[in-house]
Formats: sequence, C-alpha cells, structure tokens
Amino acid sequence: MTQISSFLKPAFKPFLYRQVSICIVSALLISGCSSDTSDKPLSKIKPLSVADSQLPTELKTIYTQTCAICHTKDTTGAPVAGDTQQWNKVLSKGMEQVLENVINGYGGMPPGGQCFECSPEQLIELTNFMANRHIGAQSLEAQSLGAQP
Repeated sequence: MTQISSFLKPAFKPFLYRQVSICIVSALLISGCSSDTSDKPLSKIKPLSVADSQLPTELKTIYTQTCAICHTKDTTGAPVAGDTQQWNKVLSKGMEQVLENVINGYGGMPPGGQCFECSPEQLIELTNFMANRHIGAQSLEAQSLGAQP
C-alpha cells in the first residue's frame, strides 16, 4: 500500500483508507449473515429423486441440467423441489401465471429456467414434478378429479 499511496494526493489518502475499511467491514458483515453459506440441499425436505420418478428420460436430463441447479438448494431463493409448502404458495397464483413467470423469468430465475428447448407442456410437467404433484404421467389435480392416466 505504501507504493500506491505515494502516488496519491495527500487529500485523497484518508478517503482511500476509509473506502477500504468500509469494504472490509461490509465483507465481514455479509459473510456473517448466514451460518451456512454452502449450497447444501435443504436437510428438512426429503429431496425428490429424479431417477426414481416416472418423468420421461428427456425431462430427467433437463431437470438435472437446469432446474436442479437452483431448485435443490435453499440458498438460492428458489422454491425447493419437493417442498410442498413453498410450491403451494407459488401455484396459488394459478398454473397460467406460473407458466408465464417460468417462460419470461421471474425474480432471479432466468427466462425458461435456462431451458431454451423446453415446450410449455414440458415446463408444466417439470413444475408439477418439483411441486411434488407429479405421479407418473398424471398430476395430483387430475387424480383428485378421478381422471384415468
């Protein structure tokens, strides 16, 4: 710092030291906001097993490569796959609104969830899977209405 400060005007030195001090204190405060800064899966929610699901192979791959990146970690702010309480809140807006949010992006979620090849039907099926509303090829809504797969 001695070499850098020798080039600075004397009036600028206190400003520089204050800014550096603010940055250091801010970094320490931010790092202390959470006792767990890792991207571990949420321990209180049983993770959904995409391998054991009846999702088509293509959707399993899409889920693993796109959705799971954010929807399996509680530190991302995204609703965690399998957490029905979080997903019920999301789905209370109606599937049409949820689909619009998925397609256009919402909050920190990029448009399409980075799945640019997904059809709206695939996005709905992936959403139902993450909301734990997917039973084979039939959603819980259809099952509760007595529909046959």
